[in-house]
Amino acid sequence: MAKYQSSCNTFPNSASAYTFVFQDNCPRDDYKYYLKYTVTFLGGVPPGGVKFYKPGAVSRARFMGRALYCLLIAMFSNQFELTDEERTCVIEVSMYAVIAHLKPWFEANIPSRAPSIDLELVKKFEFELSRHKKNDARKTLWRTAGYRFLAHLWYLSPELVSLALFDDNGSDEDKAKIVSAMDIPTDTSDLPHKAFIAKLDKSVQNLQLCDFANEGSKLLFTKLGVEPDFLKKPPQDWKDDPSYQSLCALVNNLPLVNDAAERGVGLAAKFNNVLTKSESQKQGLYLVVAKD
Repeated sequence: MAKYQSSCNTFPNSASAYTFVFQDNCPRDDYKYYLKYTVTFLGGVPPGGVKFYKPGAVSRARFMGRALYCLLIAMFSNQFELTDEERTCVIEVSMYAVIAHLKPWFEANIPSRAPSIDLELVKKFEFELSRHKKNDARKTLWRTAGYRFLAHLWYLSPELVSLALFDDNGSDEDKAKIVSAMDIPTDTSDLPHKAFIAKLDKSVQNLQLCDFANEGSKLLFTKLGVEPDFLKKPPQDWKDDPSYQSLCALVNNLPLVNDAAERGVGLAAKFNNVLTKSESQKQGLYLVVAKD
């Protein structure tokens, strides 16, 4: 999945924009299905041609299963007897999956992009909520999805916002602001509270990554066991600094929760009940397979 970093910079809402994202190292087949159905849904032809696969299980813990079902139903909607309300809901969920969910999902394993992805999504949710009418099904969809997402804003924190310093897509100006904010003492900084962000009013559009940084942002370097000497230089000179180059490589190879969890689910699904039904032996088997 690390190979997605170079191909996920832009995801325009056109079929051709998604065809180059396919890779052979997806931890689960439904990752590929998600991409293939997206291209097909937008009227394009994915690599290997248009194909449809047997639907898998739907879990409350994973939105992707529901997204795949909605995309399939939307593409075959003429062969179902759907009410106007059902058809509208299926189309809207499909559009949400394609426009809002797919890009950050496939960028979720890129550590340096994580803080900006979270902030971009917060602003996206606020924008969509503000432009739809009160009783509009789309407003309900975006509100529900937004509030669920707001429970996972751990990258918008002083310690982890420092990851944005290694984002190639970030501007030098934004990085300089984060560095300046690192001098603000932890006990005097006025960080945006999650309760404030959860209101999803227009004020969140003014938030910047530097608003989440303070002296505690240096803790990332302490935990990584490195000295960030490059911070003494202007951001435009960082790429030529050996300490920045080595630290950038280290940061972008950190295993993130999203990707690690998905690989764990894929591993368990593949080997569950294959060789043994003993729970203790299963755990040992998972460890051996994971290490290999």
